[in-house]
Amino acid sequence: TRTLNVEASTFIGPCLKHERRQPSSGTTLSVTTILGKASGILAKAVAAELAAFWGSSDGQDVWDHLVALSMGDHSTLILGSVGLTELLVEFSRFFLMKALSRDISAPDVVDSTHGRKRKRPNETPGTCQFSPSDRIDQVWHELLLFPKVYSKLCAALLGDGELFDHDPRAAASQHEGPRRERYCATYKQYFQIFKE
Repeated sequence: TRTLNVEASTFIGPCLKHERRQPSSGTTLSVTTILGKASGILAKAVAAELAAFWGSSDGQDVWDHLVALSMGDHSTLILGSVGLTELLVEFSRFFLMKALSRDISAPDVVDSTHGRKRKRPNETPGTCQFSPSDRIDQVWHELLLFPKVYSKLCAALLGDGELFDHDPRAAASQHEGPRRERYCATYKQYFQIFKE
């Protein structure tokens, strides 16, 4: 048995082929880039939907928004040593993993005032298997600022009426243990699917 010691700040994603570049708008991701070494008909179909999203006007609007957040001395987007393109490949691969596993539920969060798990009306049963890295989570939050775009992307990946539920409270320090477990599962699944 191997023990993984990964943090949410640990980069998982495509192997970097170049130094960080200044982000630019008007760029898109290809199916091949998103798919990497992953295989299978479903993986290819999901990668095609994600590539179509980034190539659409909606995807370009989100991309341009992220470019604006990452420019200048007061940038708010955490890029670290990766470029925006690599970050969006990592984000796309995370959504590909979640779509393939039908991991659509948000993590259970205990309500600190009442000590109960929160329940939402019409919530689909299930448990959250994967948690994003800090960088992916930040991109996810920015995408949620475009609710119609987010809804259309989720419908393309999951079917009409389905979406990847997200609860930002799960990133709070009191939920660190379960989040770390989910992130370890993300890390393992990433290497199993993408072989990187």
